Amino acid sequence: MRTINIPASTHFIPIDKFDICLIDNKLKVEIIKTYPTRADGAYYLDKFSNYLRDNHSISLRDYCIEYLKFEWPKCPVKKELTGYKICGAGLRISQFNRGGITKETCPNFNKSCELASKNRMGSGNPMHGKKPWNKGIGLENPIIASVAAKNRGIKRSQETIEKLSNSAKARKIHGHTGCKHSIETRNKLRENTARLWAEGVFNKTTSIHLKVREYLNSLNLIHEFTEEHQLVYFSLDFAFPSVKVAIECQGTYYHVDPRKYPNGPTNAMQKRNFGRDIAKRKFCCDQLGWTIIELWETEINNGEFRQNLLCKLQELNLLKK
Repeated sequence: MRTINIPASTHFIPIDKFDICLIDNKLKVEIIKTYPTRADGAYYLDKFSNYLRDNHSISLRDYCIEYLKFEWPKCPVKKELTGYKICGAGLRISQFNRGGITKETCPNFNKSCELASKNRMGSGNPMHGKKPWNKGIGLENPIIASVAAKNRGIKRSQETIEKLSNSAKARKIHGHTGCKHSIETRNKLRENTARLWAEGVFNKTTSIHLKVREYLNSLNLIHEFTEEHQLVYFSLDFAFPSVKVAIECQGTYYHVDPRKYPNGPTNAMQKRNFGRDIAKRKFCCDQLGWTIIELWETEINNGEFRQNLLCKLQELNLLKK
């Protein structure tokens, strides 16, 4: 009987360790043929676990302990063998046995969780330096499409939404949530975002943008205009760089049309956009000397913007006589 030694400190067993069943030398391709459908599990390890159960009456955890010689960890709180989670990359070993553990019954549980999360940061994370299997894959993948279909249309209760919000605000380990960047870093992030808009990485071709573009192309302009023009930290919808004139297409809701919202922004998203627009005007107009013509969604959709824009362009000497 062959065995494979895997250090328990990794809390992870790679998928390639299950390419062959060490009990009867059955190859992975043969096991998959035995369990060919998604009903037998989304991941190969689901099928491998079913194979062990049906043919050898042994659990996946016992197989790892006996044949892979994996020193399965015990929960530091309950002193029992921990659980595990099957994923595409392999078998992820839990660091706790959470059954029945609460903050009230075990005061040390939160402290243990905090310690475990720190140990998994950086090189301690099993996925450190590895490319996620689903990176760059969209709904064309049947697994992702299936998950998206299950979650589509689900409405969360207000209590759940508040819990998710509070959790995100308190999170400081994953991503940037809870981290305050320096002014220098913020400016670098803004500049990079503006560059991505200018390069067309983000799709911003809205219906009102298309209408303004069509009208500008019908005019006899002196200077050529560019779209999504990057101006350091900001992106301008239409710009005449040689004369420092820009045209911005402003959505009623997202950019807080004062005629619709006389009392200003009504939620966090509007406040964020409202503040960004103020910063854009202050930077582009006050500091760099640009002129920004704002066209609102309502006047673009009803056609009134044409006459107003024509007058502004004539005042700025941008039309051929």
